[in-house]
Amino acid sequence: MFAEASEIVDRIRERTLQMDDPWLALVSYFEEACEFVATDQGLCDLMMQAAPRSPVLNAFRVKADTLVQTLLDRAQEQGVVRGDIRLTDVLFILASLMRVVPASATICPEAWRRHLATADG
Repeated sequence: MFAEASEIVDRIRERTLQMDDPWLALVSYFEEACEFVATDQGLCDLMMQAAPRSPVLNAFRVKADTLVQTLLDRAQEQGVVRGDIRLTDVLFILASLMRVVPASATICPEAWRRHLATADG
């Protein structure tokens, strides 16, 4: 499970860091992370609850957070994200979106996309 997740983060890193538009890169990260969670809710649950106690999970979290910080920095440097937004703010939004995925899975499996679009708006 972690090898696959780590590879996905690597692919997302490769794609998003090549994008010229830093806002699009940040939104693309959110979309791809939520799409992955929609297909593997177990990893999300594990990350939310066990990462602080597991060196392997924590290393994965640090890898993903480092990418988010890089994308955020780029977006702020280009002026498309407010300068007072911090990594913790972005991670809170992402964690909230990732909770929408399972909460709406049986009612409206794509609801997270609407919530992301609202956050993007």
